[in-house]
Amino acid sequence: MLFMRTGFEKAPGAASTRSRNLARGISGLATAAALVSAGMTPANGSVSAQENADASVSAEAKSSDSRAAVPHISSRGLLGPVDYPGLCVRHAYFQGELTRCPGQASRDTPDFYFRAVRVQGSPDLYRLAATNRNLPGHYLRHQNFAIVLSKTPQRPSKAYDLFMRDSAFYLRPGLSGEGISFESFNFPGWYIRHSDFRLCIAKSRGAGDRLFQKDASFRSFVMKDHGSDLVPVDE
Repeated sequence: MLFMRTGFEKAPGAASTRSRNLARGISGLATAAALVSAGMTPANGSVSAQENADASVSAEAKSSDSRAAVPHISSRGLLGPVDYPGLCVRHAYFQGELTRCPGQASRDTPDFYFRAVRVQGSPDLYRLAATNRNLPGHYLRHQNFAIVLSKTPQRPSKAYDLFMRDSAFYLRPGLSGEGISFESFNFPGWYIRHSDFRLCIAKSRGAGDRLFQKDASFRSFVMKDHGSDLVPVDE
């Protein structure tokens, strides 16, 4: 059985001004993302805590980066690294990793599928939820720099607040020039990347770090079922 620590180790270096500003909207993010994930909306004509939270997070998200349009991501599909065709992101024993894409439907196939949940009011802030029937409320998050699959903690609690920070990622145009890159909400400049076939968050060593740029870029696609075979088809 796998046991995971609940704390998150701070990244090296002093916190940036943007990080401190982001902290102001975190409690709102937790409420908004949880409601959106559950499919709940406020009553008509009322100004709810969710609406206030969404406005705060949305304003911060929009001001954080206006470099380009939000890249496309499948609402329920697979992610694969742009530099390793034929490999896909999956969770295995609650760890994020790369392995060969499923060629046929099997009991492991749901481990490759993730549902992209957009934070209401923010066009580019998402969470990636597991689609396994036996794993409701599980999302990818960063924890001690590794990408893991973790269940949403009970709220209100410090663990819940930390989880909501760690499981939110900005969708950015692929750093390699193609695909999508996922920038951490609470660690600006840190992106999901693969290293030794495991997923983690990391920071580029500079503009010329081509290996990092490739490892941090992913393509989003869906699988079309033709009988027993699963064939990737770009949306």
